[in-house]
Amino acid sequence: MLGHSGRSVALGLSAPEALAIKKGEEMKLSWTILISAIASVAIGCSSSDSDTTDTTGNATTGTDVMADVVSSDGSDESDGMTSTDSATSTDETDGADGSDGATGTVTGADVIIAPPDTSTDGTDTVAVVANTCREAILCRLRCDNDTACAETCTDGTSQAITDSIASLDGCVAEKCPGDQPTQCWLDSEICFTEFHGCFYDGKTGAKDCEETYECYANCVSDVQTAFEDFDQTPANPECEDGCLQDATLEAQQDLVTWAFCIVEFCSDQPDLQNCQKTAENNVCGSAANQCTNFQ
Repeated sequence: MLGHSGRSVALGLSAPEALAIKKGEEMKLSWTILISAIASVAIGCSSSDSDTTDTTGNATTGTDVMADVVSSDGSDESDGMTSTDSATSTDETDGADGSDGATGTVTGADVIIAPPDTSTDGTDTVAVVANTCREAILCRLRCDNDTACAETCTDGTSQAITDSIASLDGCVAEKCPGDQPTQCWLDSEICFTEFHGCFYDGKTGAKDCEETYECYANCVSDVQTAFEDFDQTPANPECEDGCLQDATLEAQQDLVTWAFCIVEFCSDQPDLQNCQKTAENNVCGSAANQCTNFQ
């Protein structure tokens, strides 16, 4: 077998030409080795980048070989690539302000149902023809500040009742215009005389306030709740009037002051249980004590 120099001579090449051929063959061999090495690396990478399983147990695809960590916004925490296995939240609960409870995204205005109107303001008061002046006053008490309602309380009544109410209204208009009428009615220095002429029919007796209350309570219910419906049309008018008119003037004033306090408190809280007792433990305590002498 001939060496490089032998082949050169055989081919008739000079020494410089033979040297050039030798270097070319060596360079070709180096490129062949380099290409083989690159191919081996590429094959190894392709094998190691096969589909893997992320932390949630779902398969990932492509060259994303890092374990996916599902974030709250649907993106991979590890490599920033969007994951196809992230959980999708579903808004289910509407908040009170019209927004979804889960994300706050507005999905439409919530329907707000207003609570029923429980105010009286005289609009729900049924005015009935008063048979006595006391009934006319109680009717007006139920009307509160509704003037139109108050006027119906004396429609069709007797002339004596109309005149007595007119006298009471005239006193209020003259001596305390703009104030609550009940405050004027019960004040002995303002309009109690006119009030007494109507409510008690101008009559007095000898019973003290506590005795009068017990008598009245036996006419309507019991001593614990007797004044809760004091402003309603009398259910037993003869019995009630007999007890009220048989008291001293001072007892009559003390008793009606106590009763009106209970009425005002309980009308503002119609569903309150043991309303009279609650009122007496609060704003009406002094009025109750004034009548019953409980200290």
